[in-house]
Amino acid sequence: MAKRKTKKVHHRRRRAVGAAGMADAVTTVLGLTGGALAGAYLTSVARAQFATLPKFAAPAVVVVAGTMVPKFLKSKLGAAVGAGMAAVGGLQLISSFIAVPGITGVGAITYGRSVPRIQNPIGAPGFMNTPISGAADMATIGKGMGALYDN
Repeated sequence: MAKRKTKKVHHRRRRAVGAAGMADAVTTVLGLTGGALAGAYLTSVARAQFATLPKFAAPAVVVVAGTMVPKFLKSKLGAAVGAGMAAVGGLQLISSFIAVPGITGVGAITYGRSVPRIQNPIGAPGFMNTPISGAADMATIGKGMGALYDN
């Protein structure tokens, strides 16, 4: 009598840990952060040491160095460090040519004083000369009902 063919049992391989790619993500984040810090530091040092160079030269050197790092550090960490350096260098290179809002200081309005007033005073000058937090009694606060702070 001939042997009967039996159906083979298929076993699926299961992962033991749900967060299998977490180590690579952490390595990438640490590499990008370290590369960004290194790029910013290299730019500031290059600008301080070589003050006669044009403003765009130091960030351009950092971009080139960032693209060369993965050639020497052949790992995921090296690629991330190089990407962080190139990103910071590129951002500083762009901001040396054009004004980038929020990065090159565009949009920062100080109005000529370090502590902004909450509201302009109402009434005659000297109506309320102390801030509410520095008032000694409630009568002083009652006099200054129109303003929160007055010089």
